[in-house]
Amino acid sequence: MRWWAWLIGVAVLGPVAEPAACPGTTFCEVPGGRYLALPPRGWDGRQPLSATIFFHGWQSDAAAFAWDPVFVTAFAREGVMLILPDGLDHTWAHQGSPSEARDEIAFMDAVRADMLKRWPVAPDGILVTGFSQGGSMVWDLACRRGRDYRAFVAVAGAFWEPLPDRCTGGPIDLLHIHGTADRTVPMAGRAIGERWHQGDVLAGLGVLRALDGCAGHARPAPALGGMACRGWTGCSTGRELVLCEHPGGHAMPEGWVALAHAWARSLGPHRGG
Repeated sequence: MRWWAWLIGVAVLGPVAEPAACPGTTFCEVPGGRYLALPPRGWDGRQPLSATIFFHGWQSDAAAFAWDPVFVTAFAREGVMLILPDGLDHTWAHQGSPSEARDEIAFMDAVRADMLKRWPVAPDGILVTGFSQGGSMVWDLACRRGRDYRAFVAVAGAFWEPLPDRCTGGPIDLLHIHGTADRTVPMAGRAIGERWHQGDVLAGLGVLRALDGCAGHARPAPALGGMACRGWTGCSTGRELVLCEHPGGHAMPEGWVALAHAWARSLGPHRGG
């Protein structure tokens, strides 16, 4: 944890909410793994909540984000329960990943079921986000479990190759944020060693366009936080796909948490599968 960030957070924002303890441990244990859950500050323990899931990137873990007060406060301001799944060995075994450590979809099914059992979280109010390899988890979960979640926001991470031929999880709403100067996960993808390859974001959006019934070319969309955005909003399923680009590199742009939640709220009521 960055000690200076902790001091700033306490001095300016007050105490940061600690992860909600599960019986016997800080982490909530489920089949295949564990996760952390942080309720918004001031929550009375009874009021129904919306939740946001965040997948960390490669070589990170849930705890690194749970104890970052700047990160946690950004989600607390949105009034959501922050759910932080923990990758095995600091990575994720999504489609095309070098890791095959576990079935991540089964793991997330267990996380979702456990979360709904422990807290008054609205099943139709769960937003899924992630950064870098965690963004690839967002795309993978969207493709295979779209019906189970409200919407999806990925930052600097998409499908890996081979891209799925089709998605079976039902139509989705997805916002993808990417830096045009990103060399770690370029928009066009890149090879990782001789066996693995990050996928092309636009090619991946082609798969999601077919899922959502989105025809034609992307049209300019309202700018978010100064980012240039384009998307498909006239899809036959009523869903939308939005791509927003910023001039930076491999990073989460400032203010992205608030922008992501504002976009998700703009979608209106959950539309089911």
